[in-house]
Amino acid sequence: MICHSTPGSATLLPTGKVLIAGGTLGASGGFARLSDAELYDPMTGTFTVTGPMTIPRNAHTATLLPTGKVLIAGGEDISNLVSAELYDPTTGTFTATGSMAIARQQHKAVLLPTGKVLIAGGFSAGISLNSAELYDPATGTFSSTGSMGTDRLGFFSVLLPTGQVLAAGGQQQPSGARISAAELYSTAICPGGGPPTPATLILTPATATNPVGTQHCVTATVKDAGGNPVPGVTVRFKVTGSVNTSGSATTNASGQATFCYTGPALPGADAITAYADTNNNGVQDTGEPSGAATKTWVLPVTTPLCQIIITNGGRITAANGDKATFGGNAQSSATGATKGQEEYKDHGPAQPLNVQSLNVLAIVCEGTTQASIYGQATINGAGSFIYRINVKDLADPGAGQDTYWILLSNGYNSGEQKLEAGNVQIRRQ
Repeated sequence: MICHSTPGSATLLPTGKVLIAGGTLGASGGFARLSDAELYDPMTGTFTVTGPMTIPRNAHTATLLPTGKVLIAGGEDISNLVSAELYDPTTGTFTATGSMAIARQQHKAVLLPTGKVLIAGGFSAGISLNSAELYDPATGTFSSTGSMGTDRLGFFSVLLPTGQVLAAGGQQQPSGARISAAELYSTAICPGGGPPTPATLILTPATATNPVGTQHCVTATVKDAGGNPVPGVTVRFKVTGSVNTSGSATTNASGQATFCYTGPALPGADAITAYADTNNNGVQDTGEPSGAATKTWVLPVTTPLCQIIITNGGRITAANGDKATFGGNAQSSATGATKGQEEYKDHGPAQPLNVQSLNVLAIVCEGTTQASIYGQATINGAGSFIYRINVKDLADPGAGQDTYWILLSNGYNSGEQKLEAGNVQIRRQ
């Protein structure tokens, strides 16, 4: 490795290698500024030459961008520098990019959730600075942004989960005073001051299809009128349709909040809505942005080569207290084709009904102890209703051990009940 003295820069790249750039040769080298750059490979424990930078510099900042490039900004050579450059790991070269408005060294650089880079504070022309600028990788230019309340150099800075940047400590020049004060930079400010105001909310995915009984998640992205993510906002979600549920989550530094829920036992559809509860009062007020999405729940994929047989006059006491009898068989081929016949009769008096299957549409077997059968059926000889039968084969014979559970799209639900008579057999080939 070349003898880089501080303050050069070290940046971890997406490849796992470390880019080391600039600095000085120290007193023995006459404090000569370096344009040299090297890559450290932790896999081999070796350094290789890359670059060099377009000009010598030290006391600069190096920021990894979402593109994988590294922004090198400011610093000093013989004088403080206003220039900036980009390192491209794919070519191993540095190229000039737009210059800052103010030359500075010993400043701080923080990558924001917007993808822009905040450059703040530092030292120039014998005094500490309170000014700040934003670098936009999309345009390769710097623009001025709000100044810090206190001029400072050599301070601490960190991006918070809210998307704000904390600046703390440091010192001032030429007085040399040490600073204990701290302040926050917000990525967007309302015209009258204060936190950014949500202007849009988009739910993703806008549409989705999943098997019944699985988990579905939607993500709300909240942005202000300038297209910047808004962190720290409560988003309230509501689901209606085959599932009725609700919940809330708070947006992260990227302005995103995620809500998950479990799908229904039977096929159906949901409407999902969400709004940004800016004042956190639990009610969508005028001006609070909202979004919508839809969800479709479909039958699961059939397990090949599975057979479910219910024999010897199945009998249970349903959740409503009625005696019920049932029987049937269902099986799937190697290609997932299904066939079978199911019947169920609730003998009343709470909810008498007679269910006769029209078909078997899907069979899901979990080993040889649990299975679900899906299809369409008539109720009392009329209509077409979705049914789902869940069975467990826990013993042979099954009375007192095996279980049976039927759900119908008309709302009937026997509950999971142990067999009082009969036997469930699940066979896999």
